[in-house]
Amino acid sequence: MFEPLRELEVIHLQNNRLVSHVPASLLWHQNNGASVNLSRNYMTGDILRQITLNTDNFTDGATNFQNRMVMRYLAIQAGEEVNIHALFTTRDARNINIGTPKPRLRPEDYILRLGPNMTAARIQDLLDALEVTSLDEIFEIMTDTNGIFIKMFMQLPEDIFIEFELKIRHNHGSEFSRTLFMVGSTVPPGGPPDPTDPASPGGGGGGNQGGSGGGAGGGVEPGIGVTGGGDGDSTDALPDTIVLPQADEVPRDTSTTLGLDRSRTTGYISGYPDGTFRPQNSITRYEVAVIFYNLMYESDRQRFARNPQLLSDVPEGQWFSEAVGVLVAADVLTGYPDGTFRGQNPITRAEFVTVASKFWGLNLNGSMTFSDVSPNHWAYNFILSAYNNNWVSGYPDGTFGVNRNITRAEAVTVVNRMLEWEAGMLTDNIQREFSDLSGDEWFYDAVMLAANGIR
Repeated sequence: MFEPLRELEVIHLQNNRLVSHVPASLLWHQNNGASVNLSRNYMTGDILRQITLNTDNFTDGATNFQNRMVMRYLAIQAGEEVNIHALFTTRDARNINIGTPKPRLRPEDYILRLGPNMTAARIQDLLDALEVTSLDEIFEIMTDTNGIFIKMFMQLPEDIFIEFELKIRHNHGSEFSRTLFMVGSTVPPGGPPDPTDPASPGGGGGGNQGGSGGGAGGGVEPGIGVTGGGDGDSTDALPDTIVLPQADEVPRDTSTTLGLDRSRTTGYISGYPDGTFRPQNSITRYEVAVIFYNLMYESDRQRFARNPQLLSDVPEGQWFSEAVGVLVAADVLTGYPDGTFRGQNPITRAEFVTVASKFWGLNLNGSMTFSDVSPNHWAYNFILSAYNNNWVSGYPDGTFGVNRNITRAEAVTVVNRMLEWEAGMLTDNIQREFSDLSGDEWFYDAVMLAANGIR
């Protein structure tokens, strides 16, 4: 999002509709005397909370004015199509009954999906109650240039509701940046259900302090009962698909790009027991899993750890076991057709940038001219995106090295660029030094940052 900023006294990025978490580099600049202004954007996270000029964002727990998303119960009749993008609003996070709604982002900047309480068991109960075999027979989520829509194909009984979540796509882990709401076909006599109430059908434990379909004090407004239409901003279609899991599975979230926790300041990789880093060694699949596991948001780690994917050759209780289970469950890494992971195998440069890109949206603007990467190559879009983001470069012979195994030094260089960590940001508290690094290598600063973190 941000180009490297060096020796700047003023970094004013207010009023730019910026989203996601703030990179630690901006806090570093503020702490070193720069005036950093991120007010009136759509950002979130612990780093933003430490930026002095941060008002009018979606920063959970900040003491000044921040926003939170709010969506009320919806009564949708069979055959009706409702534009969710036109209906949700934002309110002052300190009191959702006040505040001027913030202008909406483009539909593609949001994700609409089943709520977190719609577990596999609850989905199966829903299907059984309606005597259908697929969620596709009940509703459809779709997008056009006018917004994000739910279309209902069936009339839901009075006591059946479906929980949905609408969130800002890249604001991972932010309660203020999402809202839970319930959809039914009628408003029941006792009022619509509250997703924050465990006793409500489909509800329980996923609330966001009043913005999850409930008003102040946990109540909810009567059903809206609307049909389609609205003032969507315009953009390309949002490719969300809901697939019915098997009854013994927890639904996996494959509708959104994961993110890296760029508020992290500690190192994410270590060396070997003999005191070496072995920078020119090929990095293994186990090591890649642990790197990205360490950098995931804690909420994502916990979510996918509920149903880790255990492959036949990955023993339990090892330093890599949990990381592999979570990354495979999140569809970031995959196993082989025979059910193995082969964690000691190296990973190619093409494979590595593919994994990295799963933590970021693809940036396909621009072009590249590597002689060994044709537009028909399976990893073309991932390599192009990594190249456009300045994460990678090629070799002097004009190739990218798609089939070359990526080294440990190259891998941490890519990850540091994703985090926007630069040499001048290295922490003063050096905990790890390596006997096989002299300080003159091109990758020395990258390795020290990856192993020790930033200040």
